[in-house]
Amino acid sequence: MLGLALLLDLAFLTDLLFLTIRVLRFIKPGTTIISDCWKAYNGIDGMGMNYVHHAVNHSKEFVDAAGNHTNNMEASWRTIKMKVPSRKRNHNILQEHLFEVMWRNQNVGDIWQCLLGALKEIQY
Repeated sequence: MLGLALLLDLAFLTDLLFLTIRVLRFIKPGTTIISDCWKAYNGIDGMGMNYVHHAVNHSKEFVDAAGNHTNNMEASWRTIKMKVPSRKRNHNILQEHLFEVMWRNQNVGDIWQCLLGALKEIQY
């Protein structure tokens, strides 16, 4: 059992390190971060970047008393997973696919006209 516990601790530390690097790299100081209660998120308050962290305990509620929730982000990820095939979710091309999904969501209902309008605005 000790081996399993050590393995789980190492997995957690790897997740915590990955999360810390991503948060510090992509999230501006002072940003409000709303998350679920995954253990690695507990370190957000101690990153020294004045993040405001709210954790929603999904085993008790999906919206806390202050109105904080992760529903929009979870819905966005669900959309991305449906629209971007897993084989195209790699580091090299994921950003391009994310931009396409976001653009399509912003222009739903009239994509063809929006595409023609965007092409008119291109200057080269």
